[in-house]
Amino acid sequence: AQPRVVACLGPVSKTGPAGETQALLYRLSLHAELAAHGGVQVVEREAIEAVLQEMNLGASDLADPRARMAIGKLLPAGMLLIGDLLPTEGGTILFLRLVDTETSRILRSFQAQREPGTTIPAMCIAMAGRIVREVVKLQPLAAPVVRQDDGRWLMQAGLFHGVQDGTSWSLVQRRPIASEGAGEFRDSPAGTVQIVKVGDNTCDVTVDVDGAEALDDLWALENGAGYRPDVM
Repeated sequence: AQPRVVACLGPVSKTGPAGETQALLYRLSLHAELAAHGGVQVVEREAIEAVLQEMNLGASDLADPRARMAIGKLLPAGMLLIGDLLPTEGGTILFLRLVDTETSRILRSFQAQREPGTTIPAMCIAMAGRIVREVVKLQPLAAPVVRQDDGRWLMQAGLFHGVQDGTSWSLVQRRPIASEGAGEFRDSPAGTVQIVKVGDNTCDVTVDVDGAEALDDLWALENGAGYRPDVM
């Protein structure tokens, strides 16, 4: 299993230095809420800025797709969270975009307006939940499930990868397709997996096997991925 990694770069202020303090508070709040929510690993802005300096780029260069692709090659992050903060008569509007670092394609866009009386942390809690849900849909986890000698089941993914306690996953049996190229396979539905105890890199799980030909080549698919019977 590969962890979902998001580099939190936004938002930035469109009103110059006067609004940058507020934008910084949004970034810090979003980073904290994304990290606390679970499901993703968050790269701090400071790490991105160090890469920008190494590449002789500035934050404004992130508008260039070629610059984002170059950054993506140097960072473990699969996605960049960038965006803008705009003041309006009705309240501050937050625009965020989730960008694929390899292709520079905008994967999802988010918008929220901060009404008078709403705190920045409260707004960021709701926004972080929306972002994580979309990231999970975009990059659902898949991990092998093995039966140990004492009869317990172990899934080979944990907190580091974004597994959340108490969730239910789909169980499939993954078989290679001999007639296709190396590494291609087909999934067959085999039951369900319930996450019981999450460790850093593994999970204790309960498994309800239904339809598996044997208790080998079993994989758990995070719900949201759905059953994928096609060749992967």
